[in-house]
Amino acid sequence: MVDMDGEAAALLSTKQTAKFLGVSDASVRALIRQGRIDCVRIGKRPMIRRDRIQDFLDRNTENQCPAETQVPGSGFSKSGDASISSGLTAGAAASAARALLTANKLCKHSQSSSKVISDTAGRVIRLKSS
Repeated sequence: MVDMDGEAAALLSTKQTAKFLGVSDASVRALIRQGRIDCVRIGKRPMIRRDRIQDFLDRNTENQCPAETQVPGSGFSKSGDASISSGLTAGAAASAARALLTANKLCKHSQSSSKVISDTAGRVIRLKSS
């Protein structure tokens, strides 16, 4: 649960909430307008319940992707331990390059392509004017 320096108030102002979250009062008001953080209105004044701040934090906590991916060991591996992949392998990079080359070739040979393939002029059919 959220604890703000021993304050016992169940409702916090936008300024108190902003101070706790480390953002501006305007940012808290924007979060309220966007419906991302719930508030209670007392008159026209928005007040935020302490438990809603915790809910907001829980909903908006991002899990970072690890920089390295665990790859299970091969059945043919002597150790059988998992290895760590730090990115594209040479084979994957070559495969991506081949796919791009193939896509470019297909684009050049496509009749619906918007690119001009040859310098020869196409046949023009004139419309009869009425």
